[in-house]
Amino acid sequence: LGISIVLLGGGAVTVFVLSRLMIGAGIVGAGILSLLVGLIVMMIAHIKKGDIEEEEIDEELLEQMELDASADIEEMKGRIAQDRDRIAIIETNVEEFLRHYQFTYKPETVASSLYEIRQRITLLAAQIADVESKRGDIKKFENANDMTAIMNVDPKLAEEEREELVRERDKIENEIGETQEFIRMYERQLGDDQDELQNMADMRLELDRLIAERDRKHHNYEMLTLTRDYLKTAKQNFSAKYRKPLLDGFKKYFGRLSAEEVSEFQLDANIHMTKRAFGEARDVEAYSSGNRDLIDICLRMALVDAMYQDEKPFVVLDDPFVNLDEERTKRALAFLNDVAKDYQVIYFTCHDARAN
Repeated sequence: LGISIVLLGGGAVTVFVLSRLMIGAGIVGAGILSLLVGLIVMMIAHIKKGDIEEEEIDEELLEQMELDASADIEEMKGRIAQDRDRIAIIETNVEEFLRHYQFTYKPETVASSLYEIRQRITLLAAQIADVESKRGDIKKFENANDMTAIMNVDPKLAEEEREELVRERDKIENEIGETQEFIRMYERQLGDDQDELQNMADMRLELDRLIAERDRKHHNYEMLTLTRDYLKTAKQNFSAKYRKPLLDGFKKYFGRLSAEEVSEFQLDANIHMTKRAFGEARDVEAYSSGNRDLIDICLRMALVDAMYQDEKPFVVLDDPFVNLDEERTKRALAFLNDVAKDYQVIYFTCHDARAN
């Protein structure tokens, strides 16, 4: 469209010069060439029809333009034909190349096939480099060793040495396997020993605790044994020193309070009072509450006499005759008057009938 505008507005010279420049630069394709040719043909047709004034036309230039256009067209056609031939040759070469490397030629897969070949070439180049490196190692080995002696080795002797080396290798591998098994066994044993060591540590702690507990209990046992011995000795001393005086004092006081026979009363080492009746020693706890009160107060007064032979402490009595009947209450009050001759007596009662 631009070229058409230039053509109509600037004249044939401009079109001619533009076309020559583009063709010379090699940038005119088949489509553009066809457009230029069409424009030139259209312009010539206009001239022949008289649409363009004759004074504007340079006949020689017009003829030259027509000749140059025809030549350019023929030249471009030749170039196009050459390019098509080159493309056909290239396609043939590519097809043969791909088939040589066992690729199916398809125009739409040429790029991917060539990329794969390129990858294979890269891999092959790496393999070639590795081969060259190994050749270098071989060369170094040949330079470092007497290859003549190696090549002249007796094959039978070499085979024997190889078999010996194989046996030695197998022996070493067996020893390695046994060693690894021993290592695993020792590792398991080490784990068991560590567990046992931890158990021993725990047992040691438990043993220390038990020893401390044993020592503590042994100390307690010794203290209890000493206490028992002291109590036994005290009991024996008490029995030897106070038992008879207690019993005599009890009988003295009980005889003042009661008309019962006092000779049947007995006092054991635990200061426990019994009375023989019907051939058996009977516990005084079986007596009535009144009789038990009389026995208790007489036993307490006998204990005061036995413990305070050189001193006379005061005696506090808190209504001790509450369970006595009237007759026994009179005897008890007379008993208090008698005791008051030897001791200071503080007597409490909450009833006038038991007042002294």
